[in-house]
Parts: sequence; structure tokens; C-alpha cells
Amino acid sequence: MSAQEQDPADNPRRLDTNKDRLREGFVDDDGNPPSDDELTEVVEEQAAQYEEAPIQDFAILLTEHDSRDELRERGLHARLGGAGDVVSGDVD
Repeated sequence: MSAQEQDPADNPRRLDTNKDRLREGFVDDDGNPPSDDELTEVVEEQAAQYEEAPIQDFAILLTEHDSRDELRERGLHARLGGAGDVVSGDVD
């Protein structure tokens, strides 16, 4: 299987990197990051939709973007500033 044909879930290190970025970038209204279980569920669910993509070059990036959207739908939002700086609602 060529690099372009690799299933993104076959590269757990890259998916772990996605989870790390999401953990650092999203918080709930109390300033808590998503749990490891929630991140694993979201990232694996989003990666699954790209398993059959003919070209895998952007699957990891798309997985991260889709995971961000899913976390927003679950009520989390972007962490802005330093730890503890939480902003709710839309940011322009």
C-alpha cells in the first residue's frame, strides 16, 4: 500500500497528534478540556469517513477539521489566550 493509499487510522501517531491539538485547543464552559475517551471517539469517528478515500494525503487534516466541528456541536469551544481564559459564543 502506498503512502497515498494508507488508512489514516493506520497511523495512530498522527491521530494522537490530532487529539493532542484538540485537547489543547478546546474547553467546555468550565475551562475543562475534552476527556480522552471523548477525543478518541470523535477523532476515530471522523477518521472512519476517510478510510476509503482514494488519496489519503489530506485525510489527517480533514479528520482534524471535522473533529473540531464535532466538538463544537457537542458544546465545546476554542480555548483563547492562556489557560483559564475561556470565551463563550462566537468570536469574530
